Amino acid sequence: MAALLEGAEDWDWDDAISDISSPKNSPLKKKLDIPSPPSYIPDTCTRCVVESILSESNDYVQKSLIVKLYFSEERRRVTLRDDWVMTDIRVGDVINILGTFTLATTSSSSITQSITISAKSNLLILHPDILLTATALSNAPQCRRKPLLSNLVRSTSDTTPALVWGNILHEVMQSCLIENQWEATWVDQKIDEAIMKGLNELVKIDVTIEEAKREVTTRAKGLLAFSQRYISDFPKSDAILGNTRTRKQQGDSLLAVSELLDIEEDIWSPTYGLKGKLDATVNAIISDPNPPFAPVVSSGPKPLEIKTGRAMGGMEHRAQTMLYTLLAAERYGAEVSSGLLYYTQSEEVTKVPASRNEIRGLIIARNEMAAYMTRRNEVTASKEGTVQKPEPFLPPTIDDGRVCKRCYALDTCMLYRKAVEDVEDVTSPIADIYDLKTSHLTPARTKFFKQWESLISLEEQDLVRFRKELWTMGAVERELKGRCFSSMVIDSSYEPPPLPTGVVATESKIHRFTYRFTRLSKKGESTSLLSGHINPGDPITVSVEPALLALARGFILKLTPTDVIVGVDHILSVETIAKRLPSTPHRAQPVIFRIDKFHSV
Repeated sequence: MAALLEGAEDWDWDDAISDISSPKNSPLKKKLDIPSPPSYIPDTCTRCVVESILSESNDYVQKSLIVKLYFSEERRRVTLRDDWVMTDIRVGDVINILGTFTLATTSSSSITQSITISAKSNLLILHPDILLTATALSNAPQCRRKPLLSNLVRSTSDTTPALVWGNILHEVMQSCLIENQWEATWVDQKIDEAIMKGLNELVKIDVTIEEAKREVTTRAKGLLAFSQRYISDFPKSDAILGNTRTRKQQGDSLLAVSELLDIEEDIWSPTYGLKGKLDATVNAIISDPNPPFAPVVSSGPKPLEIKTGRAMGGMEHRAQTMLYTLLAAERYGAEVSSGLLYYTQSEEVTKVPASRNEIRGLIIARNEMAAYMTRRNEVTASKEGTVQKPEPFLPPTIDDGRVCKRCYALDTCMLYRKAVEDVEDVTSPIADIYDLKTSHLTPARTKFFKQWESLISLEEQDLVRFRKELWTMGAVERELKGRCFSSMVIDSSYEPPPLPTGVVATESKIHRFTYRFTRLSKKGESTSLLSGHINPGDPITVSVEPALLALARGFILKLTPTDVIVGVDHILSVETIAKRLPSTPHRAQPVIFRIDKFHSV
């Protein structure tokens, strides 16, 4: 007995009692050694301008580009192979090269380094200053035209019951994640609040409050089961994580969502030319089978995409989640090899690995979309001075009667086809649909729309030009133009007043947090904040150079010569932000922010 009890004074009795009282809650707790997520090591991004293009056909069909670095006069060679050859690159285009250049073997002294972009290595981003949404781009494999129409016209479909129920359920689940409350009474309370905030949507679909509550309550039944299964510090035995790429005989992966990192996080990536609003970002602990050895455990940030319909989206949903892994990796500074896709009606969470082949295909589709968008205002003049017909800035219709008839962008698509592209169609599979949607349009109406669309596109060009200054200009340089506050730090002594209790204030998504920023004091510098072109009421973004772009968006509330008070949509935790920044041997300095005047597009 003495030998049996030897060392008992060092036993962890609290942990042992916890295991006895609730063994199912953490069956793997004794077995798992959860590693920290690996640091994100991004590919080298080189911003270039194309100077010349040469098509070659030797052992490979390839295209050679001579490019000049954007911020210097150095020239390099870029060789495109495989499916990259089809990229519509033209002289003067701005591109990002993701990969490492090597010393050039060419005899030309003006070319210093070269790189080959192929199916197996490296990426090319065409027109990276055009940020396409991951949501729109996920539809590109089916129809190249639909993402562009979504970008041109924000709302292209009527309000439907499924859309309203989905928006309400999104809000309810996000509230549950934020508060970590999943009880039926709490969920019912959040459903009531969400319905009251969306009364105007209920009117559009002609549904009463009681009917709406009954419908959303039925759809929200799986939230409690989700929390019991997946919300944990360690994966539970029934927390099965689906994965279409894992052979069933290998066993099931398990998932635990241990922490919520953010909700509705809006991330821009001028590196990839993408942007997206992530439903939720969570810290996930995943146990993958590794027979005959012990499971392989990993942890780290994952985008959690919430889908309120049935698991019908297929590739579109997976493509969207894959693109979000690129955005999350940049934002959190950790490797994000996969995302999570949760279907509320099936109570299923699926792991979506981000494979290179699929990412490459989506990037190539994105480049095609960006190439079309740049043509929107291009009108070339011939040598004789007459204006030629501009190139189409929309891909051709897919002419599939069944698919087009059900498309949410059908009305917008047919309008542009008639008024802007001036298509005559009496024979295609969608000729009848085309006539039904556009026969009422007179020449005067189509002429007006075409002129209006052209003016809007010109205005958007200016807005894009100002917005790209956020990543092409340093804070100090942009401040000289009056559109930025550089070297700003959060005043931790500031206690913001409580937000007004009115309906508008409580429902505001853009002003949820209030901060006061002051200039980081430097000897001999005392520039007034009133000397630029930023005024109270102006929209702004808050960033940390160089990698954390647009961490929060909001408005200037108050401005004085020495400080600025802003209302923003996301919390700005200095401690959390400091962890995402590259580590330095002696990080004693504060986190330095830049506040930019933001021109919305």
